[in-house]
Amino acid sequence: MSAFQFAKQAFGREKPRSSITDWVDILTSSSVQEETYDGIPELVDSINLQVAGPAEASRAVRKKLKHGNAHQQYRALVILKALVENCGAKFTSSFADGKLTDAIKNLSADYTTDKKVRRKLLAVLASWQEQFKSDPSMSVLSGLYRQCVRERRNQTNQDVAHLIGTSQGDKREQPKARKADEEIGGRFVFEKV
Repeated sequence: MSAFQFAKQAFGREKPRSSITDWVDILTSSSVQEETYDGIPELVDSINLQVAGPAEASRAVRKKLKHGNAHQQYRALVILKALVENCGAKFTSSFADGKLTDAIKNLSADYTTDKKVRRKLLAVLASWQEQFKSDPSMSVLSGLYRQCVRERRNQTNQDVAHLIGTSQGDKREQPKARKADEEIGGRFVFEKV
């Protein structure tokens, strides 16, 4: 390692990189099929061997959820679900830091998120809700499904209200959109119902 690289890492500008980050990069590459579990046992071993394993795994997965393409996001969700199921109590009690839960909420609320990724995200969150519903120490994780569904619904309502020119607080009769039998210039027709 050069002196410059050491200084960058020592002063916190570069996050530590180990086999965990490498495994997440490999397992989210475009050459890996979406639902395959190949390589995940090795990632589990690597996480369990390192003291900061859960934190680094959380950071690596969060990076793929925030900055990855649709395939990387989907794979990150597959990996995250497998890690929660296989890494043990140390991992499940510490991986869901605020940054990861925020990344999950943002992914859920982002209207540009691929539909397949959104479906996978909701399936993973629903499984966690069921898995951890009776564990008070995992209430943050079990409550993510309800939060994401509620936030997505609110986001959709706000988007629709903005598009039709009303506000959420507007108590007046709101126009309902319907698609005309014959489109007029490719636009929707709004009428009071």
